[in-house]
Amino acid sequence: MIKNTACISILLFLTTFIAAQEEVEDKNNEESFFRHSISLGFSNSFIPNTIEDSENSVLLVPTFGLNYDYWLSEKWGLGLHSDLLLQTFEVEKEDDQELITREMPFSTALVVDFRPSPSWVFFAGYGIEWEQSKSFELLRIGASYGIELENNWELGFSAGYDYKINAFSTYIVGIEFTKKL
Repeated sequence: MIKNTACISILLFLTTFIAAQEEVEDKNNEESFFRHSISLGFSNSFIPNTIEDSENSVLLVPTFGLNYDYWLSEKWGLGLHSDLLLQTFEVEKEDDQELITREMPFSTALVVDFRPSPSWVFFAGYGIEWEQSKSFELLRIGASYGIELENNWELGFSAGYDYKINAFSTYIVGIEFTKKL
């Protein structure tokens, strides 16, 4: 199942990327929107059910994120959102209280973006968290608020939730720097 999902994810990303290479015409000299955006994020992931010193606790893990979004229109887009948790930790699985060790897990998700206003973006999607011992499928939802800067840059504040299916959950809060192309 995970191999099929990975193949489908890569195929959808490549299809989106190839389609994004087509030239967008500026109709009637109106200001056009940007079809591409690339974001680098610095976040903290809050992970409940972690085990420290044989006790259940909430762990705060530094996280790097890299996102690519292709905007089909001014309101709708598709994205590939990736995160790397920069720490090794133990977590208790939700379904059977099994302890699992996660060594710097990397997650990626294909998401659908919705922009109801120029500053807000909401996203939801499906992906996988990869780690050398065991990988988990995940569902991701979140939102970001962006402040326009010069030269098509944006400073954003984001919040998200990853539900690792039959495993554990992660809450992510951070800032991101986005270049619109």
